[in-house]
Amino acid sequence: MRRCSAQSGNRALRDALARVRTGSASRTETWTRLTLVDAGLPEPVLDYDVYDEHGMFLGCVDMAYPELRIAIEYDGQQHRTDSRQWMKDIDRIDRLVEEGWRVIRVTSSLLFQHPEELARRVRAARVAAQ
Repeated sequence: MRRCSAQSGNRALRDALARVRTGSASRTETWTRLTLVDAGLPEPVLDYDVYDEHGMFLGCVDMAYPELRIAIEYDGQQHRTDSRQWMKDIDRIDRLVEEGWRVIRVTSSLLFQHPEELARRVRAARVAAQ
């Protein structure tokens, strides 16, 4: 029985390692990415730098489908409680929207209580952008 248990653990570890990515800034960003992938959506690019048509840096987004100009941003509590961070976020998102990007903002409630709604929003944005 131990051998079977060890084999099962090895398989789980191999499966988990295959899903590891560098570039995610937090566990919740990783959970967001995995929620989207598990819902059948393509894997988004992590920590994507966005530039305008003149090469001016607009900001780095948590996740993106760059070819469709869709950004996915996880907004944790610090985005709400740190007024400086909140203002930076507002300015960055406004710049992205002005350049034609669709920004999907993800909260802990959306991610953990309504993951199907998160997937629906991303799927709808992808369809609208094509």
